[in-house]
Amino acid sequence: QAEAARHYVVLEELQDAIGRRISDLVGCEDAMVSTGTAGAIAIGTYACVAGDDSKNIRQLPDITGMKSEVIIQKIHRNGYDHAVRTAGVKIVEVEGAEQLKRAINSNTAMIYMLGGTTGDSKWKDMNHVEIADVLKIAKPAGVPVMVDAANMLPPWKNIQDLGALGVDLICASGGKHLSGPQCSGLLAGRKDLIRA
Repeated sequence: QAEAARHYVVLEELQDAIGRRISDLVGCEDAMVSTGTAGAIAIGTYACVAGDDSKNIRQLPDITGMKSEVIIQKIHRNGYDHAVRTAGVKIVEVEGAEQLKRAINSNTAMIYMLGGTTGDSKWKDMNHVEIADVLKIAKPAGVPVMVDAANMLPPWKNIQDLGALGVDLICASGGKHLSGPQCSGLLAGRKDLIRA
């Protein structure tokens, strides 16, 4: 048992060191390796819903007594938002900034966004709210914003730009354009959410 405990400590230290290195590269507070982008989306959602409360974590996907809604712009719905729904949350679809503002309430766990849409004229015609504008609405309300940035690579600077904007959680694929194992990914952002 002592040997197993020692190995666990070594693995935990390695995980922390890798997280520090990734967060330095992104320009955010903390990071961790995940099982692909979908894995990052799922565990990031769980962190926003359950926090670091071990009772809440064990209770998932039963979210009774926890924040139970995730806001997604209608045009950001995609096959990977299933990773959000695994937490048991209700998806609240919105169109435009006014609907986004009205949708935020005490049950809002987070806002999920599909990255790679900034400056795309097709999205502007569809009442798309840019990441920077979503942050201006979400931050004062205390609602974390998660960006699925898998489609934003390359270049790496796109991920760093999200870090500089103050996006709460950034999800990216390790296999796409990062030359990592195809089943790897990363979750980067706020330290409290990464730790949760």
